[in-house]
Amino acid sequence: MNSVLEAVVLQVISEMGLLGKKDDFMKEGLRAVHNFKVSHPEEHQCTPYLIDIAVRKHLRSLFAIHD
Repeated sequence: MNSVLEAVVLQVISEMGLLGKKDDFMKEGLRAVHNFKVSHPEEHQCTPYLIDIAVRKHLRSLFAIHD
């Protein structure tokens, strides 16, 4: 499952145009995945689609802080 989660995070980073700082955003994306899984402990709630949304929301929140 971890490789699937990493692939989801990497896809989000790529689609958001953040590959220049991939390592930093990968850490943040995986942090978002962890937080999502903690708040949604049931396996059926942790679909790649919902994780994608959670990662995007988290990464966007990082940019909102700097605006």
